[in-house]
Amino acid sequence: MSLAIELSRLRECLGLRVRYRGEECTVIEVLDEPPCLVLEAVGRHTMMEDIHGRPFEYGTATHTLPVLNEERNALSLALQELEILA
Repeated sequence: MSLAIELSRLRECLGLRVRYRGEECTVIEVLDEPPCLVLEAVGRHTMMEDIHGRPFEYGTATHTLPVLNEERNALSLALQELEILA
């Protein structure tokens, strides 16, 4: 049995402020398959590398969280860790 996820409902989360593992983030994207939420860390920048692994430019740190567990029968543990901020 697999859990039905409505992507249109997930897209309602775009722009939502959340806390993930103590870090304030914003939901910036919803990926279709497998369903994932992409979070952008608020105010945290990280050095991005070029194709050769050398430091290239600063970018905003992101996290990609699967919506479902590996068996696709429950919400992922990562998603359950999210705290919605007001």
